[in-house]
Amino acid sequence: MLRFFHAFLMRYGLLGSFTLLFMENLGIPLPTEAAYVLAESLIIRGTYSYFTVSIVFLAAHLLGSIVSYGIAREITVSVHAREKDIKKRGGVQAKIAGWYRKHGVLAVFVTKLIGQVRPWSSYVAGAAEMDFWPFVGATILGTIVLNALSLALTKVAFRYSAHHHWFAIISEILFAAGVIVVVYLEARVILQERKEKK
Repeated sequence: MLRFFHAFLMRYGLLGSFTLLFMENLGIPLPTEAAYVLAESLIIRGTYSYFTVSIVFLAAHLLGSIVSYGIAREITVSVHAREKDIKKRGGVQAKIAGWYRKHGVLAVFVTKLIGQVRPWSSYVAGAAEMDFWPFVGATILGTIVLNALSLALTKVAFRYSAHHHWFAIISEILFAAGVIVVVYLEARVILQERKEKK
């Protein structure tokens, strides 16, 4: 699996990274850390500038987030349109919507920095019917911080692994273990949801 993503990114470069990050923001569990590793190596080699990589990655995260937000919001609006009595709306959805009216911008900003929460935060914001432009603004700010931190940490890891080969081996093992854990957790959630429906 890791070989596939490595080959995919090496073949398609920045476009491949864009695709990976976009799909992650749709809730598909993918090893997006590989995109940052590739991006940093391209920056070091001078293939792309830091600014270019940052803009492409920002666009990928933002586009994926907007699509997720739009899907959830359309579903919520269509459900509400079928309900004649507004009092019939789910209590949980009403509470989430109220909470997002007060804290939505901060919630979206913070969740963009947290790996497994990030893809789903846009769906929650859409289901809560958070206003679009505050959502976009918080997504942009959170993503800028995320990209800056991720690229900086990747750069440090590159420098350190160049002098300590054991560090690179441990990093690869931890990365592989992380991918396996993420896939396992996602599969477990899907299976649990199917059992509850039955």
